[in-house]
Amino acid sequence: QEGCPCGAEGQCDGELRCVDGACIQGCACADGHAMAGGECVWQGGPADPSFRSADAWSTTGAAVVSPEAEGNGNPGAGVIGRGALCEMAGFSQELTMPDLECAEPLVLTFAARIGCDAMMDCLGPPGVGVRINGGFSDIDLMPSSSFAPQRVCLGARAYGGPIELLLGPSRRSPQCDEATGQGYTLAFDDVTIQRDATNECPAPGQVMNGDFEGGAAGWKATPENGVSEVKGGLGQRGGRGGHIATTSFCQYPTLEGTVSAPLPSAALPNPALRIWSQGSPGAVVNVLLSTHQLTALSGKGEGQVSHLCLPRWALGMAHRLAFAYRNRGSQPCTDENRRDFAVDDIAFVSEERCPDGASLFDPGFENASAGEGLAPTWILDGDDAAGRSAARLVEDPAVARSGRVSLALSVRKPCREPSAATVFTVPEPEGAAGPALKFWYRTSHLRAATASSSPGAALPASEGWTQQTICLDPRTAGRPQHLSFKIGASGVC
Repeated sequence: QEGCPCGAEGQCDGELRCVDGACIQGCACADGHAMAGGECVWQGGPADPSFRSADAWSTTGAAVVSPEAEGNGNPGAGVIGRGALCEMAGFSQELTMPDLECAEPLVLTFAARIGCDAMMDCLGPPGVGVRINGGFSDIDLMPSSSFAPQRVCLGARAYGGPIELLLGPSRRSPQCDEATGQGYTLAFDDVTIQRDATNECPAPGQVMNGDFEGGAAGWKATPENGVSEVKGGLGQRGGRGGHIATTSFCQYPTLEGTVSAPLPSAALPNPALRIWSQGSPGAVVNVLLSTHQLTALSGKGEGQVSHLCLPRWALGMAHRLAFAYRNRGSQPCTDENRRDFAVDDIAFVSEERCPDGASLFDPGFENASAGEGLAPTWILDGDDAAGRSAARLVEDPAVARSGRVSLALSVRKPCREPSAATVFTVPEPEGAAGPALKFWYRTSHLRAATASSSPGAALPASEGWTQQTICLDPRTAGRPQHLSFKIGASGVC
């Protein structure tokens, strides 16, 4: 009956119609839309987009709605000062959004500015973070005296009933824990949700032109002295594919597209990103989602299919997807470095080896023995052909504390710093217990070297397995967090 939820497959009795999950009498527009000229027109989005009133926006920490602040060509801005950035302060608003089935493609737009106190050392900008109903997306933004326009495609989390939008910094500066503090400020203005009139946003759960058969549509090719292109004959089965190549060092081609990660569903219970690739032997390409490196693909001279598990913070959100070569800074720019790498058939699938709801993928490093096709979630960096350093996954139950595999970092000479890194989702606090990172480690012959973790610090020497606990900032719960282990030798290079 009228006002009740719709039945199976959106059905209602009699003359009633299903709109946004409820049965209604006659014609009505979906949430966020209004009738204009006989058509339902999008008129939703945040109230008070220019921060001229303290009534519309909720603030966390010491974020300030400032009607008098200099905005993006108009009075009013949301301002997060130096101390407030260290508190991970931000602005939030609850929005009523239509069901996905009732909505046209929508995009979040806003202007943002990162300032820097001239009297401070500004290192490591805080970036811009967008959180929608628990999902997170990062934007890198450099300090400037003026606002810069930003555009975020809306993913599956942004549709269906009330949703929470939060704007703030994407990360907390290490300088926040120094006596002088950090020197950045962050401001927002002109926050709106608009129709995607440019058709540049993928549908939720889809990759924009993931098979490249639409040519370069949806992809940004940046050669940077090398080659970056979408070209026929380079993709799977001889079709079009994305391609980056170099002939020497100091060439930095990148290829960037847009993906909209799905939420887990009956059809995709364990969401993963599938990537077909073919690279020259030895070529290593980093794969980044938003601003975070999630894996590295290694060329083998033949086609291969990799499945990249999607972290919890990324699900239901649209992200920048980028491919870029891993480069080392120790070679002369004129040295030859011929590398070719092609990608194709990029799509979201379900991969049963991707654990459901995990904050950290592969905590025991066991994926090294999981078979072909699962992209590594740990990025190893530091192997030296001369044997001066190494970062390896060792498959030996006698060496591992548990399971079959363990991470081994070793260094023999100064100026080498082998490491292993990944990205995890900071868990939510449980009652009085805050989020924490726990791991086991042991060392040997650590007299002239230092092992460390980040987050964390230097690890005390320990010949036996020792558990380390690192408390995480609860204000970063639900956000992506970089994790790395490394070892470095002291001495003169």
